[in-house]
Amino acid sequence: MSSASATSPFLQYLNANYVPSGNEIGQIQALVQDRQKLVDALDKEIDVLVKRREEHSRFMKEHSALLTPVRRVPNEILSLIFLASLPRNSPTRRRTILSKYHPAVVVSHVCQRWRRASLNTPLFWTVIDIDIPKFPAPHESAVEGGVDWWEGQLQVINEMARAWISRSASYSLTISLTGGLHIQAPEFLEEEIVSRATESVAGIADALCDVSDRWKAAHLSLEIVNVTSPPSRLLHLTFDDLIRLESLSVKVLIKTPDMSPSPELRSNLGIASGGELVKAPYTRRLAIGRTWVPSMSLSVDWAALTELSLAIPSGRPDPAFPFPVLTACPNLTRCSLEFPHTGTVQLQTPHSEISLPNLHTFEIWGSEPPRIFASRLHLPSLRHLSLLCQPHYTRKEYEGGAIDLIQKFGHDLTDVALDTRGFTESTLTRALHLLPNIVSLRLVEGSQHHLYSFQTPVIFDSALDELSRRGGEQGSLCPKLERFGCEMTTRSVFSQPALVRFIASRRSGSHVQQRNRPTTEASLKSAVVAFTTRKPAKAARDVLEEMGVDLEGMTLITTYQREAIDSASAMQVQMDDLYDNYVYASTVGQRRRTLGGWFL
Repeated sequence: MSSASATSPFLQYLNANYVPSGNEIGQIQALVQDRQKLVDALDKEIDVLVKRREEHSRFMKEHSALLTPVRRVPNEILSLIFLASLPRNSPTRRRTILSKYHPAVVVSHVCQRWRRASLNTPLFWTVIDIDIPKFPAPHESAVEGGVDWWEGQLQVINEMARAWISRSASYSLTISLTGGLHIQAPEFLEEEIVSRATESVAGIADALCDVSDRWKAAHLSLEIVNVTSPPSRLLHLTFDDLIRLESLSVKVLIKTPDMSPSPELRSNLGIASGGELVKAPYTRRLAIGRTWVPSMSLSVDWAALTELSLAIPSGRPDPAFPFPVLTACPNLTRCSLEFPHTGTVQLQTPHSEISLPNLHTFEIWGSEPPRIFASRLHLPSLRHLSLLCQPHYTRKEYEGGAIDLIQKFGHDLTDVALDTRGFTESTLTRALHLLPNIVSLRLVEGSQHHLYSFQTPVIFDSALDELSRRGGEQGSLCPKLERFGCEMTTRSVFSQPALVRFIASRRSGSHVQQRNRPTTEASLKSAVVAFTTRKPAKAARDVLEEMGVDLEGMTLITTYQREAIDSASAMQVQMDDLYDNYVYASTVGQRRRTLGGWFL
């Protein structure tokens, strides 16, 4: 019982069924009113105390902030931290597009000091990556606000691009522009809407062209409808406009009904009509998407290039491709080529061997190169080979341009990526026997040119079992292998038990295994595998740990599908992926594993 309750004459009746009389009701109400006054007084005192507490807490917080370590970080170091926070693109994600979520925007809105530091760091604003949204389709334009939304997006992009340009001062820029203006059925839109849309896209293109003398790297994936398409100005920049340009990626997507340029458009494409964009004086890295003229007719200073990525020329096949280009590029260190499906076209081969003494990275995609290709190359420095190409299904099992490349250069290779569509179990095993010095092996499946390869899956368990055999009279297969990666598909698979056997054989799980391991054999350091099957009761890591395999210091990542992928759903995924890559492809952040990732 509290002391406050002790003065009440009604204590004996509390918590009982007592019914007060009329006189007692008045007494009880008077007691309650008196106590309410006391409560109100205490509330006022509490409010005063709370305010005093808040003042003291605010004082402590504000003064404690003066002691935070970040305040003692010099502005120069803070700027370096900001630069380290900038996003980088990956083969599957494009993270540098201008948006309100870009780190440059976020950092500059934290506090006054951070804003000043970011605005005083021009390098923070030198990557300008623009993805122009598609103009609303006719059924979307009819919806109220569809065009207004698009125009609003373009205005924001335009303002952000000009802000980035201004804040980057006079520093060199990395430019990326993807898209253009493709209005379906413009005849059903008001002329004023079409005019505003054209001006919006032209404003972005003009902003970039006005600072072309500061471009150091540029990726252009442009949608062109006609000779007056807004992005076309970028294809007509002159030699003097590009005095700093070192890396260039350019791809022109024709958005006419038949997806091919008219004679007038072809003669005014810029890149295909003697334009100077591709012959900037200091360009050393060049990636060219499908053009409408033979590659050698482009006004490129081929001899100056050190890195080259070249797609199939559109139109009539060039029987000499790619030998004249390679002959003209003696200083290449990295090269990526897309081969067409030759069919009945007879490849014209050079009379003498083509020597590329500095080439250390070579990538082939599209179709498998002709068998004559490897025999005409002299590549003494080649160490990294990616064969992301599909085979000619008429060839014999142990024949083909891909196998020929491995057979000729395999002994010197340390890093190999193979598209599993080009191999059976036996041919993959044969290829591995030709790669005694590889340190890294990746088995992948290309995303493009893959609409008719849904056949009976090829099980590669025996190839993994070959890799699992250690020692013996003939020695181990790929004894120096340290990194293994594989992206499973419905076309090429291996089982988890085969993976477990492979990893167990390549890791030292006991002292006996360590003692018996030949000193020339490397221990597997990483394995990254993506399965299309559902996760089993025990993942690969769980099974290996139960076996006592030593996984310390090893990177082991296995991913599984929530639901197994069948051929029908995989076909839809491939169709969607093909559309995304072909129609709106970008060497900045595209899925396909090409050398296009150089640029950002």
